[in-house]
Amino acid sequence: MQKHRSGLLVNTQAPSSIIDCSDRNNSKYYVVVVQYAARFNAEAVKNFLYTLNDGKIAKKKFNMRLAPEEISAKLTGYEHNAVTCIGMRTDIPIIVANAISASL
Repeated sequence: MQKHRSGLLVNTQAPSSIIDCSDRNNSKYYVVVVQYAARFNAEAVKNFLYTLNDGKIAKKKFNMRLAPEEISAKLTGYEHNAVTCIGMRTDIPIIVANAISASL
């Protein structure tokens, strides 16, 4: 069985009008799930979101970084290094890495 890890990302380049997760295709926050041994690839997430929006939102409007611990705890209900997709306080869009989804 593969081990996975997840974390809350914030889009630091989102327009000021985007403050929450109400638009799943263009959200301020995303939870990303990757293989435990894999490195987080911000460029792959940016490309995924660009494609998800059919290229209608410029790639420069996506800059994904780990959210600060206090924001992560507030939105997910989980402390640092304990974020999971199940039972979060907020309905946050989830992105699952290709390597994981291919093995399901």
